[in-house]
Amino acid sequence: MTRLATLDTRPTSQLSFGMRRIFAFIAATAISFSTANSAEIHSYRGQFGAPFNSFSIEIVGPLERGDSEKFQNEIIRILREDQRNVIRSLSLLSPGGLVGEAISIGELVRALGLTVTAPSYWPEEPEGGPWFCLGAFEQDPFFKNDNCICASACALVWLSGISRTGSVAVHHHFLLGSQSDYKEFSEALATSRADIERFLRKMNVPISTIEAIFSTESNKSTVLDIEKFKNLLRDSVFSEFLIARCGMASDYPLYLQSFALRTKERPTARDVEMVERLEAEMGDFRECRSDTLLEIQRQAQQDFLLGR
Repeated sequence: MTRLATLDTRPTSQLSFGMRRIFAFIAATAISFSTANSAEIHSYRGQFGAPFNSFSIEIVGPLERGDSEKFQNEIIRILREDQRNVIRSLSLLSPGGLVGEAISIGELVRALGLTVTAPSYWPEEPEGGPWFCLGAFEQDPFFKNDNCICASACALVWLSGISRTGSVAVHHHFLLGSQSDYKEFSEALATSRADIERFLRKMNVPISTIEAIFSTESNKSTVLDIEKFKNLLRDSVFSEFLIARCGMASDYPLYLQSFALRTKERPTARDVEMVERLEAEMGDFRECRSDTLLEIQRQAQQDFLLGR
């Protein structure tokens, strides 16, 4: 049911962060998603050759009141089922929803040390674009429908991930509720913005990203593509911990590129030796990063259960 876009003095948990530009039913009026359209939460065990006790969770659909509780309940169910279980990742397929629900889910995502995946954005793709749900999404019954996007409030969840892939569409939040004057509206908007900004800073989101969100009007969108915004690939603290634990990546890719450019002939024995050494170093480096992430997740999820 739509209503005139007017002031809402309710708490942040009832503010809508829906994607008006992309979906026709969100146009000149502000709406609140109904409970019937709230998100569905799926969990998958041992995907793509992962160990049996590794889990991924998927959120599909708009974020409505109660979805953060559903998400938490699913987490508790998985972790209590077997003490060896570990949740590795979260996949997002959502056009947006309520800010408070997104922030609550995001707090859980960060507390558990999860990696987060969103659909890919390919604006040059002539058919089926610009959003694509690939990989894990392909097994989902909602594959390539209107939920094949991560926009608005969904982006807050994505930004809470310790590591991220895919792309998200962001914009300024908007308010729902009863009509009021400009002063009251301004004060309510500033209060809700402060809540959102506080959350983003807690998640170590770069200032440039925060500015991109709040500088985009609520009836428009800005796409944050991980291929262009490399600083969003990992949380900055997590990234620095990986460097401290595993060291810096070698120049192996650059070496191979320069080798391919400088010679078309058979490689020398020295070239072969160098490539083999760098491949071994990169293998150790990737294994260290993977083991470190798993260690962080196991400890974080054990601590989470102890607090229940």
